[in-house]
Amino acid sequence: MGLLLVWELEAERIRRGADTGRADGAYARSLARQIGAPQGTIIYFAADYGVPPADFGQIESYLRAAAAELGEYGCGVYGPYAVIEAMSARDVCRGYWQCVGWSGGKHSAARTVYQRLWSGAAECVALAAKLGFSVDINDCPDLEQAGIWTRREEPADEKEDEVEVKRYNRMEELPDWAQPTVQKLIAKGCIQGSGGGTDEDGNPTDMDLSHDMVRVLVMNDRARVYDI
Repeated sequence: MGLLLVWELEAERIRRGADTGRADGAYARSLARQIGAPQGTIIYFAADYGVPPADFGQIESYLRAAAAELGEYGCGVYGPYAVIEAMSARDVCRGYWQCVGWSGGKHSAARTVYQRLWSGAAECVALAAKLGFSVDINDCPDLEQAGIWTRREEPADEKEDEVEVKRYNRMEELPDWAQPTVQKLIAKGCIQGSGGGTDEDGNPTDMDLSHDMVRVLVMNDRARVYDI
């Protein structure tokens, strides 16, 4: 699994300038170390709003101050087209993550990651219904350039014994506590199976749900996520 790290406490926090950038950079570095992010990982600081040109100077000051505090990590910026263009022209960051929002359909040649669909897009909504959590869809042609933290394979002699993952295909295979949730999602059309087979009750016979997936679905159901 590859992890892309982004820092966002408030949508417009990045416009506050150097002092805020210095504090956020130090805190981001501390948290990245706590979770074991390796050297060279890029931390992207978010400009999550329609940024006017008047904010570019403060954003640059914020990013340069944050970068000075990041130590072994690289500094990146997440934001709309205008921010990516302005910050790349000023050579402020190592990574540029363009969002589709507020970009007016424009695509920056400087971007290293492109969020082409946000969670409200129809494709993302359909995918979220199947997965049980919200998603965006991003393009990233070069993982190393983007500074993504990618878990490396351990040498064969150091790997732990692999554990077979339990998977459920039919309703009767599911634990009792999970069946009502899965039945609800089948009724909504969110779980349809991969091959089209059904049992005598019309439930899919090839759901291919892992135990962890089922637990997430049930937790979301208890939080009333699917009550729409």
